Amino acid sequence: TLLSIYLHAFCYVSCSSMEGFNIPLLEAAFFNIPIICSDIPVHREVLSDTHAIFFSPSSFSDIKYKFNYLFNYLDGKESIPVNYNHTLAKFTDQNLYSEFFSLILWSFFSISFLFWTIWYKFPGFCFL
Repeated sequence: TLLSIYLHAFCYVSCSSMEGFNIPLLEAAFFNIPIICSDIPVHREVLSDTHAIFFSPSSFSDIKYKFNYLFNYLDGKESIPVNYNHTLAKFTDQNLYSEFFSLILWSFFSISFLFWTIWYKFPGFCFL
């Protein structure tokens, strides 16, 4: 099962060069698995304040260097100390609902302001 994979994972790797919101990053963070991921904006946004290891997705030598760094760090150790609590706190249900509601309100007021501006500048204009 997915749970047993995460529980026994050595690390989580995401080599995407383009990505939307990468939910498996949060899943790996939830299980405190070391994360090695491509240095793209969405990964930086989600994992900016963590111990994640970022690599250039267009550079094989950088990927190889980062894996060697991880393996050398683990030489003789059981695991890497990672803590993603701060990252996970940003993505609670309440925070996501709050951000979504703020976005909806901002969109509503922006569109309302646009219509009001058009109506004010062109009083005879009809939107229908």
